[in-house]
Amino acid sequence: AEPAWQAHDVLAAVRGQDEAAHYQRRLFLGEIELCGELTLADVGAGSGAALTLVLTPPLLVVTTSWDVTAKIWSAATGECLRTLRGHES
Repeated sequence: AEPAWQAHDVLAAVRGQDEAAHYQRRLFLGEIELCGELTLADVGAGSGAALTLVLTPPLLVVTTSWDVTAKIWSAATGECLRTLRGHES
């Protein structure tokens, strides 16, 4: 990693991104979050510094209806991700 790297540069270099594609990803050095235009140098991440990667799974909302469907929604976007048919009360 280079001192001028930003969060997106660090995240691009992290292995296993396929599994975390739908997760919110945040990087910290101690209590300081590496975000926006901040660089590793800006947050004081020197050679050998250990960053913490926090993965938060997507928040989902499930609704049911009298039309015998259940829907799974993305809480972040409001998008209907899946419609399930045939549920019983």
